[in-house]
Amino acid sequence: MNCIAVLGPENTFSEIAARKFIERQADQISIEFFPTIKRVFDAVGHRCAYAIVPIENMIDGYVQQTLDLLLHGRLTIIDEILVPIEFAFVANARSIDRVQRIFVQFATEGQCAEFLETVHEAQRITTQSNIESLQKVAGGAESDAAIVPRHVLGAHSFPLVVSDIADYGNNATRFIVLSEQETLPNLAAGYKTSLVIMEGIDRPGMLTDILSAFSSRGINLLSIMSRPTKATMGKYHFFIDIEGYALDTAVQAALTEIRRCGNVKLLGSFPRAGGIFSRGQEAESLTGIPALRENPFGADRNHMTVFLASGNGPYANTRAVLSNFNLAMVKGKRVLLKPNAGRIAPPDSGATTHPMVVAAAIDAFTEAGASVSVGESPITGVNTAEAFESSGIAAVARERGCDCIDMDRRDGA
Repeated sequence: MNCIAVLGPENTFSEIAARKFIERQADQISIEFFPTIKRVFDAVGHRCAYAIVPIENMIDGYVQQTLDLLLHGRLTIIDEILVPIEFAFVANARSIDRVQRIFVQFATEGQCAEFLETVHEAQRITTQSNIESLQKVAGGAESDAAIVPRHVLGAHSFPLVVSDIADYGNNATRFIVLSEQETLPNLAAGYKTSLVIMEGIDRPGMLTDILSAFSSRGINLLSIMSRPTKATMGKYHFFIDIEGYALDTAVQAALTEIRRCGNVKLLGSFPRAGGIFSRGQEAESLTGIPALRENPFGADRNHMTVFLASGNGPYANTRAVLSNFNLAMVKGKRVLLKPNAGRIAPPDSGATTHPMVVAAAIDAFTEAGASVSVGESPITGVNTAEAFESSGIAAVARERGCDCIDMDRRDGA
């Protein structure tokens, strides 16, 4: 499980990025290759703990598939890696005028367009990866050539090699590292935060209001781009990168303000490429509330334990299960319980969490010294307050002086 999912095959720029990330980690991490970006995403939490995928190239811009998978996925960005992109032209022939076919990866073709124009009489054959191009020319005819990553030249010998053929000499690709869990922040690092504004309210000045929420607080906007929702013509999501950590006071205030413009999904807060980052370093939460240094519900994925209780009703059974966890570390913390109360349904329907299960959890965490609230974001069209009331959760929360929070509210309350 302690491996990182990487877009294959071997010797790609993705592997270089993965090895750069592994060098920073205290643990031993292996690499497992997958044929598509989608399968790299899907591997996290099942076969691998991490994934690394390209998100942006200096010349070609953003990788659209990566943006779409981030938009609808469950993973969070925990790091980013910059990899210089350098290409070389290799041929089995001894002169360019004898080349008849050139194998070139579809993205690489655009990044080496000026050089390719100098051999315009040769047929171009598009490949899915730079390593596929290398394999094609290595096993091809005397008139075959390819554009390949410069770093693979040491393992192969060709009669003709032309280095540094990219249109721009400082080309680089930005890769992001993904995980199911966020990492503790390192306050010595320079952070950036990625987010997406989904289903924005279509009105004059909406984009101006979003930008003003950041600029008025002195937050530097690093990038903004739109991506079609694919649901309605003319509707777009806005992907935004800003400087700062998500729990910075100014960033929190800006996010509260822009939630009035649409649903906001945080994609991750992570050290900027080249910044200081120590995976094992402890840190305090930037809200001023000490961060948990141990997850009381953490588990060794290789030795999972499931606690069961039955026969004594939902309240007693829940308390019995929770007694297996050390809750002492939540003392003085704020705890948000997020039950399944996403529908208008009575307590015993089975469609929502039973209110006595929620009551037991509130009591357990309160007795451990935590301040407890209950929050919910129901399915589209369901009123949160009505869902809390019909499920019986609102009643048990009121009895215990516990707030019920509508997590869909955008008014900053």
